[in-house]
Amino acid sequence: MVRRPLCVASLACIAMIAMCLWRKGPPEADVSAWTDRELLISGTVSGKEIGGETQVLYLSNVAFCDVESTNREDSFQSINTENTYGLICYLRQEAPPMGATVLLTGEIAVFPTATNPGEFDQRKYYLLQGYCGKVSVEEIVSVSEEYDVFREGMYRLRRYLSSVLDAALDEQDASVMRAMLLGEKLQMDRDIKKLYQANGIAHILAISGLHISIIGIGLYQCFKRLAFPLYVSAGFAMMIMAAYAVMTGGSVSTIRAVVMFGFMVLAACVKRSYDLPTALSAAALCSVLSEPYVLYRTGFWMSYLAVFGVAVLHPALMEGIDIKDKKLHALCAAVTGGFCVNLATLPVLLFSYYEYPVYSIFLNLLVIPLMSVLLAAGIFTVAAGCIFLPLGKLAGFIVHVILCIYEWFCHAVMNLPGRSWIAGVPEAGKILMFYGVLILITLSGKKIGRKRLPRMKVHVRFLLIGVVILMMGLRTDQGLRITLLDVGQGDGICIRAEGITCLIDGGSSSQNRLAEYQIEPFLKHEGISEIDYWLITHPDQDHCSGYQEMMEMGKENAITVHTLVLPDAYGVRESCAELIALAERNGVQVLMLSSGEYLQAGKLKLTVLHPREGYRTEDVNESSLVVSVEYENFCGIFTGDATAESEREVIRYWEEYGCRPVQLLKVGHHGSSTSTSEVFLQYCIPQVAMISCGRNNRYGHPHEEVVERLKQFGCTVYRTDESGALSVYVRGGKMWIEEYLQH
Repeated sequence: MVRRPLCVASLACIAMIAMCLWRKGPPEADVSAWTDRELLISGTVSGKEIGGETQVLYLSNVAFCDVESTNREDSFQSINTENTYGLICYLRQEAPPMGATVLLTGEIAVFPTATNPGEFDQRKYYLLQGYCGKVSVEEIVSVSEEYDVFREGMYRLRRYLSSVLDAALDEQDASVMRAMLLGEKLQMDRDIKKLYQANGIAHILAISGLHISIIGIGLYQCFKRLAFPLYVSAGFAMMIMAAYAVMTGGSVSTIRAVVMFGFMVLAACVKRSYDLPTALSAAALCSVLSEPYVLYRTGFWMSYLAVFGVAVLHPALMEGIDIKDKKLHALCAAVTGGFCVNLATLPVLLFSYYEYPVYSIFLNLLVIPLMSVLLAAGIFTVAAGCIFLPLGKLAGFIVHVILCIYEWFCHAVMNLPGRSWIAGVPEAGKILMFYGVLILITLSGKKIGRKRLPRMKVHVRFLLIGVVILMMGLRTDQGLRITLLDVGQGDGICIRAEGITCLIDGGSSSQNRLAEYQIEPFLKHEGISEIDYWLITHPDQDHCSGYQEMMEMGKENAITVHTLVLPDAYGVRESCAELIALAERNGVQVLMLSSGEYLQAGKLKLTVLHPREGYRTEDVNESSLVVSVEYENFCGIFTGDATAESEREVIRYWEEYGCRPVQLLKVGHHGSSTSTSEVFLQYCIPQVAMISCGRNNRYGHPHEEVVERLKQFGCTVYRTDESGALSVYVRGGKMWIEEYLQH
């Protein structure tokens, strides 16, 4: 007889759906052919949110045609014949009601795709949610009279409750409580959100099982005290919680909590024991059946694995731990419970965010006990504010105090050493082995069929856990890897070998927040927590803006920079005064190098070819650092924005000290005609040339004559605007290149 048949059946069904999706692959929908055209768009309002001064409208069942089309009924096209994808619309007027069919005009734009390892892929993220593009609405042409009265009513109720929170609390506290109680995250205070995420307590901003338990059980008990029959009390409570899920947007964690609450009250009604694994698996199946691609989302796995950690892994790990002192035992159980939640979600956390906040276990021990008080105070603030606003403001003082305590805890932890473990993205095999060990621990001593598995001793369990945790962060990189990041119109190069990490430049004139969105995610994706040398070729913004941004982060930056390297040319200290000041403020050593000087670690050697010491020039580009990178039989030349005059200086250096055969050239000045002269190419004759430039940049880089010149010399030319990030691998005397957008 199979124990927990519903649980087994649910998991089997989820596994079959997962296999089908794995064979099918992630969703695809291409609307690029319809961009930059004024369109007439038809769709159904499936959701809406407030985003500052802008209203965000989610459209489903979308079809569109050109505004000028004479026969619109025949010209309307669906986005996809197999799957129905929607659009996210941004407008500055009152949004139509939920469920209404709208006709509007605007231009479709596609979401940007990731072009670097570790970079957030907006296109994939929104496709998984069923949206393939965005629209800036110019005009709403028509709105149907029919709409979904219930969902529109829930939306208006949420907006009213949100306005009560705005009136009762200050702006920052209101943004946190709106996210926590009403699921409104678009207006969440950005600094607080980043602070919570960095410390591993961002889960408190999501509507979770604790919310549903407090509200749902409270309602259930109230109905029972009012002498309603058991079934009626359960039914009323369940209907209100389902309405609450609709009102707050129906996130994965909310649906999970509501379904599990339904199982809890149903078990009470039929006088059966509540089985958490069955409720958890059934809730997961409900989410997957309603939206199969939820299996690709991080939030789904984080939500369900956290409950698995508490409900299944925690009892298994505590088994055999005998502490006679009750208080000490309770403390041990609390610490172990938090540890199990973090343990169960660790691979997913590293796979998605590449780092783990080390002190989050202990911080959550302080944060979670106050959550019940915070939620109760928040609910009372809303309820009281609806009746008598001054009373709501009084309750809001308790909310403010608790949130201040949270913020103080977070800032205190930010000052602690080693607050973040940057492990990088784990390999699939390591993830499978990790969860295999956890399953083995949970099944220890359990009866499987007719046989009982041997019971695992306590110290063996923790030893196995320690091994798999260390394994997740173990990286066995060998050889040399050079990555030319796609930073738009700029330069950013990462060189890694012999346990040493060097960056050359890191700036862009076309990308905002370059460090936050491209450089830092890449470094974390690769498991890099320390930059040994950061070489800035010259102080133009398209070469140093990312460095400046990372230095300005201060303690918020989890990546340590040890040494800033600048060219030792005349006037560089003055032109780089801001970069040097930022380095000194953050305890970064400043090193000035000139031609002939080098940095070396094992087989890796970086030699400065230009400028010579005290080199004078009026053009800042002419004093750009030119560096050769040597490893085994490989030699690569990195030129910054070096000009033809700089190249002549490099040739003079080669004539004096000799020039090795060059396999790789990072083309100077983004492929400008002022660099990469014919005489320079005659000296180095590179096999491969890489150009860093922005898509459709206003400078016309790379210039056609430069590309043709490189090809005439037999170079294979790669460009970041076409290939995304370019990774060069050198191992065992062989070199190969991977283009990120070809993966």
